[in-house]
Amino acid sequence: MQAEAQAETPGMKRFTNFFDMVVGLSPLFGLLGTVLGLIISFASLNLGNVGGSQTSGVTGGISEALISTASGLIVAIFNLFAVSIFRGFFTRQTALIQEYANRFELIYSRRCEDRQPSTIRS
Repeated sequence: MQAEAQAETPGMKRFTNFFDMVVGLSPLFGLLGTVLGLIISFASLNLGNVGGSQTSGVTGGISEALISTASGLIVAIFNLFAVSIFRGFFTRQTALIQEYANRFELIYSRRCEDRQPSTIRS
């Protein structure tokens, strides 16, 4: 029973590594988008033309930076919820498998005791 329970465990854990990776990488991708958006903003700045038409590139780059940061955080937050749900499911299933294995072992040991010949007392 223990061997079968251990064989079933990797199947139940197969998606947790993927979700952990997505939770870890999403904020990093958001940060990368932030940096790229700020680079675009600063690249479009022209020191001699502060109030001119070139400021639209600055606002567009800042907008891109904020959108990518928010997107990365939203993806990470929702995946963190999914990871916690799957971990809870895994924990409950593991406990259930162990409970049924213990029940089966108890029933089996009682049946084996009933089938053994009783000793004769004098």
